Amino acid sequence: MKKKTTKKVKPVQKGPKRSSDIPVTKKLLDLTKQELKSDITTLNLEIKALRLEMKAGFSDVKGQMTKMMVLMEEQNERNKVALDGYASVYDKQQSIEKRVMSVEKKIFGTEQE
Repeated sequence: MKKKTTKKVKPVQKGPKRSSDIPVTKKLLDLTKQELKSDITTLNLEIKALRLEMKAGFSDVKGQMTKMMVLMEEQNERNKVALDGYASVYDKQQSIEKRVMSVEKKIFGTEQE
C-alpha cells in the first residue's frame, strides 16, 4: 500500500489586525493628513455659513415680531377708543331709560316693562 503524502498547505494570510501593522509611506500619511485638514476646514466654513444664515433668519423674525407688536399696540388703542364710545352710548341709554320709566310711572302710575 502506498503511503499517503500530505502536502503542507500554506495558511491563508489575513490582513493585519492592527493599523500599526499596515505598512505605509510617509508620503501616503502626509496626503491623508492634508485631506483630513482640508475636510475639517471645509466643514468649519460650512458651519460658519450656517451660523450667518441662522443669524440673518433670526434678525428677520425679530423684525417681523417688532412690526407685529406695533400693529397690536395700534389695534389696542383703536379698541380702547371704540370701547369708550360704546360705554358712553350705553350710559346715555341707561339714563334715558330711567327717565322714560320715571315719566311712565308718573303718567300710568305703574312701571311698564
